Amino acid sequence: MYSDVTIQGQPFVLMIRLNLVESQDLIKTLTWFYFVVLFTLLIVIFFVTRFISNRLWKPFYNTLEKIRQFNIEQHTSPVFNPTRVKEFRQLNKGLSKLIKNNLKAYQSQKEFTENAAHELQTPLAVFSSKLDMLLQDPSLNDSQATILNSLYEASSRLSRVNKNLLLLAKIENNQYANLEQVNTKAVIEDVLPYFLEQALLRNLTIKTDINDAPVLNASKPLAEIMINNLILNAIAHNRVNGSISIKAADRQFLICNTSEQPELNAKSLFKRFGKISRAAIAVV
Repeated sequence: MYSDVTIQGQPFVLMIRLNLVESQDLIKTLTWFYFVVLFTLLIVIFFVTRFISNRLWKPFYNTLEKIRQFNIEQHTSPVFNPTRVKEFRQLNKGLSKLIKNNLKAYQSQKEFTENAAHELQTPLAVFSSKLDMLLQDPSLNDSQATILNSLYEASSRLSRVNKNLLLLAKIENNQYANLEQVNTKAVIEDVLPYFLEQALLRNLTIKTDINDAPVLNASKPLAEIMINNLILNAIAHNRVNGSISIKAADRQFLICNTSEQPELNAKSLFKRFGKISRAAIAVV
C-alpha cells in the first residue's frame, strides 16, 4: 500500500508491505527446492562415479573374462590386455605365472599317465600269459590252483585298469575328436549278444524297446564303450532272477534293472574314478 503524506510540510510516501506467503509454505518450498537440487546432484554423481569406475576397472573385468574362458584342456594360456594400472599389471603377471605352471603340471600328468599305461601293457601281458601256462599245468594241486587263480584275477583287474588309463590318455589327447553319425539301435544290437551269456548265468531277462533309438553325432568307439559299461553294470548290480529294460527314444536312452541296492549319489555319478564301496551300500 502506498499513500502520500505530509510531515512538517514535507511530502513523503508511506509504503506498507505485508508478506503474502506464510512461513510454513516458504519452508516447504525451500525444502522441496533443496531436495530436487540434492537429488539431481546425487544422480549426476552416480553416473559420473559409474563412468569413472568402469573406466578404472575395465582391465580387471577383461582379466576376469579371460579367466572365465580359460580351459586347461585346450593347452593355451590366456593373453591379458596391457594396462597402465600397476596393481592390475601385477595381477595379470601373477595369473600368467600360475596358469603357466598349472598347464605344465597338467601336461606332465597326462604324459605320465600315457607313458605309464603303455609301459605296463607289455609286462601285464607277459604276466597273464605265464599265469595261463601255470594254470594249465596238470601237476598243480588245489591250493596252488587257488593261489594262481587269485593271481590271475588280480592280473585281469590290472589289465582293465591299464586299458582305462590308455583310454583316458587318448581322450585327453583328442584322439577321439572325429565325430560321426552313430545309430544307437545298431550299436545296441551289436553289443547285446556279448552279454546274453552273463545274463543267462543269473537268470536275467533283457527287454528292449529301441525302434525309435536316436542317431547321435558322437565318437562311435566311445559310444560303444558307454553302452557296454551301462549294460555290464546293469547285469553286475542286479539281483538273481531279475530283469533289465533297455529303452531308446528320440532324446532318451534308458537302461533300468531290478537291483535291490540304493540309487547312486547324483553328485558323484559323473565324477571320474568315482566308486561306491559295498560297505557303504551295506550300511545304507
